[in-house]
Amino acid sequence: MMFVNIKLCIFFLLVAYSTANEEEDDSDEIVLSLDSSSFNDALEQNSFLLVKFYAPWCGHCKALAPKYQEAARILKEEGHNVRLAKVDVTENSDLGKLFDIRGYPTLKFFRSSVSIDYTGGRETNDIVEWIKKKMMPSVHSITTDEELEDFKKDEEQVVVIAHFEDEELKNAYQTVADKLENLKFGAIKGDKVKEVKNGEILMYRKGELSKQFTIENKDDILRLVFAYSLEAVTEFNQEAAGNLFQGIIHDFHFLLISKKHDDYSKILREFEETAEKFRAKIVFVTLDTSLEENARILEFMGIKIEDTPTSRILRFGETGVLRYKPADGQSFVDFSNDFIDEKATLDLKEQPLPEDWDKNPVKQLVASNLFKVVLDEKKAAFVKFYAPWCGHCKQLAPVWEQLAEKFADNENVVIAKIDATLNEFTNISVTSFPLLKFWPMGANKVVVDYSGDRSLKELENFVNSKLKTETDEPKSDSATHEEL
Repeated sequence: MMFVNIKLCIFFLLVAYSTANEEEDDSDEIVLSLDSSSFNDALEQNSFLLVKFYAPWCGHCKALAPKYQEAARILKEEGHNVRLAKVDVTENSDLGKLFDIRGYPTLKFFRSSVSIDYTGGRETNDIVEWIKKKMMPSVHSITTDEELEDFKKDEEQVVVIAHFEDEELKNAYQTVADKLENLKFGAIKGDKVKEVKNGEILMYRKGELSKQFTIENKDDILRLVFAYSLEAVTEFNQEAAGNLFQGIIHDFHFLLISKKHDDYSKILREFEETAEKFRAKIVFVTLDTSLEENARILEFMGIKIEDTPTSRILRFGETGVLRYKPADGQSFVDFSNDFIDEKATLDLKEQPLPEDWDKNPVKQLVASNLFKVVLDEKKAAFVKFYAPWCGHCKQLAPVWEQLAEKFADNENVVIAKIDATLNEFTNISVTSFPLLKFWPMGANKVVVDYSGDRSLKELENFVNSKLKTETDEPKSDSATHEEL
């Protein structure tokens, strides 16, 4: 299955921050500049530390820099016991790997050296208020029945109350409370409160008990609390997106239906009944297809409005998203069971093969002929995976045409392109656009990812260097090998 970078796949879920041109210029007097040698010392010396992992060339990082610096100044002047720091990941790749930095900027908050992801906004006040909240106790102690009654009566937030005498479970519960900031967490202290037994978690909505379970494994706490903090079925909107996609449960069953559909209530009821059966395994979400703002999501899923109502299951993995479709006429329950049993069918996009796909110097590939072309032992293939809306792809397009012209008379070289938003396939990982992949000639092809300069000269030199011999190794700064 082709994997598309999660950020690309759920771009419709998140609000992009505008890019600015000013340089990354946090004041070292206010914002600590850390590297691999000073990072651990900073953790030891600061009980609370917010760290920005950035790249100097990143536009979003440049836009954030003055706001980040101002937040540091405000917190310092107000006397808060917290420091803000930054790490240039391009110069400290070991720290980038250690903290699994996948994009820039990434902010992580360290409380007593334990990290959680920053989930606030990018304005100065957002940063300041988020940090202040995180410095407060995330778990409130409850010692009497009266305190319990008062604590669980909350009309706005889901209330979670636990009683753990085991230290490992206590620590795990604390970590969950730090992560799920939209919930209200309490913990029983002492032996006066009898309603919550040792090892139990109780959850309340508007003062009423909504779920009760016994915890034996610390790894179950996050998954169960997250799952039951949601309604059985969540209606998708911009606000809900940030709460849903936290990387806790990775599988989402989407019902794509217009609220104006004649059978909406009946279909929704069946979907809700199914959702109850798969709680804590799959998150169930409805998407109103009559709303204009949801059209882009249908496009991403490759679904036409006339094909709704229908459903899809999306699995969000570390490298991207897999999409599954039900069999014709299959019920929500059977589809969900097939997915759990790994029997569900992958839903792959594929363009029709144009009759004139090989007419021009740049060959137009689609999913059905991609591997037939690139695995031809007699040919070397250099393929551009692109998105029509991608600015960098548009800039590369004329250069790619010129490159194809350079090798037009060489029958052993194929310069090609494929729209990766309309074609999906196995064994290809598209993590950014444009993605350039080179398949050499020969039987034992080892595909090479090109990441060097995209000038005509450098691209031409790269292809020529690969044509000299199948055993040539790529330059370390321009390409990496990947087994197909």
